[in-house]
Amino acid sequence: MSAALDAVVSRLEGVAARLEASEASSTATGSLQAWDSSVSPLVSSFKAASEALGGEVAKAGQVVESAFKAERNVVEAMTKCKKPDMAGLQELVTPVGTEIQAADKLTQGRRTDAFNHNKAVAEAVPALSWVVCSGPGCGMDLPAKHVDNTLQSAEFWANKVLLADRSAPSQEWVKALKELLKGLAAYVKQHHAAGPAWNSDGVPLSQYSPGAQPSSGAAKPQPAAPPAAKRGGPAPPPPMPAGGRGSLIKDAPKQAAAAGPPAGSMNALFSELNKGDTVTKGLKKVTDDMKTKNRADRSGVVSTSAGAQGSSADATASAAKPGRTVCEQGSKWMVENHVNNPGIIIAETSPKQAVYIYGCKNSTVQIKGKVNALTVDSCQRMGILFDHLVSSCELVNSTRVQVQVTGVVPIIAIDKCDGVQLYISQASLGADITTAKSSEVNVLVPGDTPDADLVEHAIPEQYVSQYKGGKYVTLPVSHSGG
Repeated sequence: MSAALDAVVSRLEGVAARLEASEASSTATGSLQAWDSSVSPLVSSFKAASEALGGEVAKAGQVVESAFKAERNVVEAMTKCKKPDMAGLQELVTPVGTEIQAADKLTQGRRTDAFNHNKAVAEAVPALSWVVCSGPGCGMDLPAKHVDNTLQSAEFWANKVLLADRSAPSQEWVKALKELLKGLAAYVKQHHAAGPAWNSDGVPLSQYSPGAQPSSGAAKPQPAAPPAAKRGGPAPPPPMPAGGRGSLIKDAPKQAAAAGPPAGSMNALFSELNKGDTVTKGLKKVTDDMKTKNRADRSGVVSTSAGAQGSSADATASAAKPGRTVCEQGSKWMVENHVNNPGIIIAETSPKQAVYIYGCKNSTVQIKGKVNALTVDSCQRMGILFDHLVSSCELVNSTRVQVQVTGVVPIIAIDKCDGVQLYISQASLGADITTAKSSEVNVLVPGDTPDADLVEHAIPEQYVSQYKGGKYVTLPVSHSGG
């Protein structure tokens, strides 16, 4: 009787194992089908919207398409393969990392009319790195949260696209980008909520080839499963170690780190980050007598002569690129590389023109009349005076800039700037002022009467977040006694 009962239990366990394997295979196949039915069409829509705008935006659309194609290969591997080791995973996701790097390269070099589009794409594509999340404690958010975070970063630049151009093609492009990221977030939330879901009954990754059913017969023989004692399910795989923050792969085998990836690939950076404590092994220890504060030959005071030499060096370096003020194709004023020029005046303007000020130092620019938009990029110690803007004034990567509006401006955006003074006219008191990664931003507004002094307001730099009512509420830090 006991032998017969054991046989029945053994058969039941075999049936259960086959059902679990069938369910895992069905779930994996459904994951790929869901990608093709819900994510891929959104990629096609975004590419079409990019091609409608043409130029650099169309190129950005191609980068996004290539990135999602590389990602689909990873998703397909998840449906057919067991969870690989870190070396195998790193090799699998390298094409995705290459496309993320390509998206970032779109933003490098001199800014063009497509800069905001390229920045939005560069912030969006890293959403695809959810494939290396290994669960809580791995150093990155779970897939759905990770994608949501990138959506918020991309939205910042997508909104700037609309500020500069509210035409139907631009609106469709922004809509398509947001829908793509939202669709990706919904997909990973449904199929990979706790991390990438590999097929526990699949084949080793070494046997997988994209687009083909992997062979399981000619490969290395798999060890036989041990006799079932108690049906408790397969043992969980060992957790993936957490590595350097910011890398697509959170850790790599010591052998791969020792060999080192090819020069120029983004894996070179991953290898360094994944060394952990050994990354500082070759650095020299700084003793007390080597610190600047203890050295007699060094001082924290900058002398007048040193400042003059620095200013002269700046002027010499900028002189290699002569200053120019020119209107290109009648639509965009380019003010570039001026040094110590207090008399730059743009008088012949129209509401269809934009003004782009780049790489100028110790200079003053006056813009008369009404133009569409103004951008101040990578400038130092500048004074900007303008009358009216149709869309926005944007300051980026600049220091010690004073901006005064005498007429109307609807939006002022400040990104990565230090020491900004805004002089706002009575007509522009309703302007929206947005800041990101900036410090020492002060706004001066008219007093209660025409004869009253200007009233200065500091834009907050510090914030406090508190958990209230099921969510975090963020408010500026208030200082008493100030």
